[in-house]
Amino acid sequence: MKKKIKNYLYIVISLVLVATNVSVFAVTSSAKATSSKKEVSIDTPTPNKLSTLDDEDEPSSKPVIVYRLYNPNSGEHLFTAKFGEYMNLIPHGWKTEGADFDAYEMNVEGSIPVYRVFDPNTKNGNHLYTTSLEEAGQLVEESNWLWDFGGNPAYYATGKFALVKFHQNSTNKDFYTANPSEVARLEKLRDYKKEGTLCNVPGYYADVTHYQ
Repeated sequence: MKKKIKNYLYIVISLVLVATNVSVFAVTSSAKATSSKKEVSIDTPTPNKLSTLDDEDEPSSKPVIVYRLYNPNSGEHLFTAKFGEYMNLIPHGWKTEGADFDAYEMNVEGSIPVYRVFDPNTKNGNHLYTTSLEEAGQLVEESNWLWDFGGNPAYYATGKFALVKFHQNSTNKDFYTANPSEVARLEKLRDYKKEGTLCNVPGYYADVTHYQ
């Protein structure tokens, strides 16, 4: 019950935060965002900056929210199941896009781990999400990438909804969504190339905001 109430509270807070942002368009809207050319200060998350605000909670076997944020300097979208990390990045220039999809904090039946690694060698940084421990480890060992979450999975995934991976050519960044409406819209844009499915997730949120 405590976890359920907490998740409801997170959704409410996320919606309030989204409502305070400007120059956006919702996934369900045809209006296009107008982007600002002025750069703001961004603190890109690295392993030593990750929040421990949620560490007191035992991992739940029930789905948890994966939140999405946007870096207006680099064009990167960040995905995190850590509410503490999500809230800590907002004051540092990241724009909240709200609840994106659901995943699991622990290994449940049929789930697979998703790892997140960070590339400090590019301007404003970049993250890779992969279900391959070998791929993530190779980037860390051979290309000086950094583990996020100490090499532990960012989340575990299983479900009936495909988490589709796109590559945005203009930013050279990857983007993920399980929302069929968003998938359909991005498939029509030349700037986005569909690259397949990263994993399956148990649910998604239709009212997530998309900055670009």
